[in-house]
Amino acid sequence: MSFVQAKKRVVLIDADMRRPRLHQVFEPPIGREADGLARVLAGKCTLDEALITGGDVPEGMSLLLCGEIPQNPSELLESPQTRKLLAELGERFDLVVLDTPPVLPVSDPLILARMADGVVVVARCQATTRAGLQRALTTLRRSEANLLGVILNEVDARREEAGYGAGYYSYHADPNAAAPHGSA
Repeated sequence: MSFVQAKKRVVLIDADMRRPRLHQVFEPPIGREADGLARVLAGKCTLDEALITGGDVPEGMSLLLCGEIPQNPSELLESPQTRKLLAELGERFDLVVLDTPPVLPVSDPLILARMADGVVVVARCQATTRAGLQRALTTLRRSEANLLGVILNEVDARREEAGYGAGYYSYHADPNAAAPHGSA
């Protein structure tokens, strides 16, 4: 949203083709629920048919939802159509944001990380373990991804100590929590 407010043209892509979520935040237009990234990569619809603007989508932003869930997400993402699509989006938008599945359980984020200009890992406070985050970062580094940084979300500022002392940077996590998500 900061880039949109700075008058940048932004496209947000739901590249989690196993458990997509963005359609729950931004409802697709009636009759176009199946159109999305998977259908564009499979050649079943055009990019312009799948892009969503207006409605609940902020001005200056476009969405490319997952659409129908494909049987072969990794194969679609590894196809030459993905590089071609990302190149076209790079020409049309100032910022292309790929929301991917978590880094550790599937190869999809690693496939996209190699195509992206940079990767930001999102970790959830009190849920992502330190070991899980370290494994995800190591995996991304080994895949030669351009790692830009880590965002820690869902931080409860009321629980944090005031100031910038050692307590401010303390990290507590549930060892049974899920792996961090990557966004390329």
